[in-house]
Amino acid sequence: MSMDTDKLIAQLGRDLKPVKPLAGAGTLALILASLSLAATFGAIEIFTKGIRSDWQVMFGAHLCQTAGIFAAGVLAAYAAFKLSVPDTRIRTPERVILGLASFIWVLLIAGQIGAEPPKPGYRNCLTDFSLLFIIPFAAGVFMTTRAAPVWYGWAGYALALSVGSFSALGMRFACPNEQPAHLLVWHYLPVLGFAIVGIALGQILLKKFAKK
Repeated sequence: MSMDTDKLIAQLGRDLKPVKPLAGAGTLALILASLSLAATFGAIEIFTKGIRSDWQVMFGAHLCQTAGIFAAGVLAAYAAFKLSVPDTRIRTPERVILGLASFIWVLLIAGQIGAEPPKPGYRNCLTDFSLLFIIPFAAGVFMTTRAAPVWYGWAGYALALSVGSFSALGMRFACPNEQPAHLLVWHYLPVLGFAIVGIALGQILLKKFAKK
């Protein structure tokens, strides 16, 4: 009987194509981070005035800010790819990681609150931010849907928060305006705004294109 069972299993599996296992969430997060930064800085060089002349300040006086934004992007990307694996519930590690990424942005925003209103003339920063967001987000949607996400809204939020973080990081290297109110309105609040919109986009895009 066991021999017959082995033959049956062999026959059933004979025509099946091998399934390539998905890369780990950490690997995918680093890939998305690399793609996002490459696309962001490439677009800055092509479509804007390029990197600010004093870009070194982002690794000097603003090193903590730079590290925080980058860390938030990687953590959110990791959460997005963890949420793209089918599961019946969102587990504690995903909650903690995504919560930490969000909390970093709450701190960054809180640090700019109370400043004077931003001066006019820099509203193109929001347009630039939006343009920097589109291609990496599309790449993230493609990568996420190669799995089979169940929590579309949360995965969309995490993905948008990640890509928004890298877009904001690029904007900090491109825009020389250090006015706190300017950073708050045109650089930082859009990250959370796009992340909230990402909930709806996740429900639409991830659900439509998720691998069945």
